[in-house]
Amino acid sequence: MYPGGWSIVRVILIAFVVRRLILAVFVLWGVLTLSYALTCMAPGDVAETLVGQRADPEALAEIRAKLGLDRDPLTRYVLYLKSLLSGDWGVSSRYREPVWELILERFPRTALLAFAALLFAAAVGVLFGMLSGIHAGTRLDRALSLLSLAGISAPVFWIGMLLIWILSLQLRLLPPSGYESGDLRYLILPALALGLRSIALITRITRVALIEVSHADFLRTARAKGISPWAIHGKHALRNAALPVVTVIGLDLGSYLSGSVLTEKVFSWPGIGRLMVDAILARDLALINACVVFMAGLFILVNLMVDLCYGLIDPRIRRSQA
Repeated sequence: MYPGGWSIVRVILIAFVVRRLILAVFVLWGVLTLSYALTCMAPGDVAETLVGQRADPEALAEIRAKLGLDRDPLTRYVLYLKSLLSGDWGVSSRYREPVWELILERFPRTALLAFAALLFAAAVGVLFGMLSGIHAGTRLDRALSLLSLAGISAPVFWIGMLLIWILSLQLRLLPPSGYESGDLRYLILPALALGLRSIALITRITRVALIEVSHADFLRTARAKGISPWAIHGKHALRNAALPVVTVIGLDLGSYLSGSVLTEKVFSWPGIGRLMVDAILARDLALINACVVFMAGLFILVNLMVDLCYGLIDPRIRRSQA
C-alpha cells in the first residue's frame, strides 16, 4: 500500500461506519413504529389483561388512564416518542420495573447461550464442511450432505424436545430445563438444540465455498510445492472461501443475540426471547416495544461488525478501499 494509504482507508472506514449508523437510526425508528402499530392493532384489552375481565368499570378506566390508553393512538405515539427521546422507555406493566433493567438483566444469559451455541456450531460446521468439500462426491460427502439437510429441515422445538427425551429423561445425563448461575449443565441442551441448525447451514456453505476455490491457481501452486492437503485446504482454501461462511455465522449470531425465542421457551432459559414471549402474552406494550428495538439494534450492530471483518479476511477488499 502506498504511503498515506492507511490514512485513506481509515477515512473511508469512518465514513462507512457513520453512514451505517445514520441509516440504523432510521431503521430502528421504522421498527419501533411498526411494532407500536402492531401492538395497537392487536385484539383484546390491555387493562382487562392486567386486572381481569371481572374488574369493575371504574378500575378498568383507572388502568386505561394510567397507561394512557384513554387517548387516541396517534397522540399516544407522539407522547411515546417524546418519552423515548428523554430516555424514558417506560415501566413494565407485568413486572413493575423499568423495561431496560429487565432487558439488561436477561441479556447476559441470552449472550451466554448464543456464544456457546455458535462456538459449537462454527467448529463442527467448518470441520464437516471441509471434510465434505475435500471428499466431494464420495460416500462421506453424501452422508454429511444428508445430515445437513436433516439439520436444516428439523424444527428447533422438535430437536429440543428430542434432546430432552434422550439426554435428560432416558439417559439422565443433563437437567431438562431451567437455569442456575455457574452450573454449565443447564447450558448444554439449549446450546446443542440452537447450534444444530447452524451446523447444517455452515457445513453446506463451507462445502460449496471450498469446491468453488478448489481449482484456483494458488492451490495448484501449493500442491506442486508438496504442501499437505489439510494445510492447503485449512490455511489457503478456507481463508479464500471464508467470506460466505463469516456471513452465515454473523447472521446466526445476530439472530441468537436477538433472542432465540423457541429454544429459550422450550428449555425455560431466562433470556431475551422468553422475556419477549411473556411480554406478548401479558400485553406488556412498553416491554414489547423495548425488546423489539433492542433486538433490531443488536442485529444491525452484528451485521456492521461482519462487514468490517470482510476487510480483515480478504486483503483485496482493503486494497479496493485504498
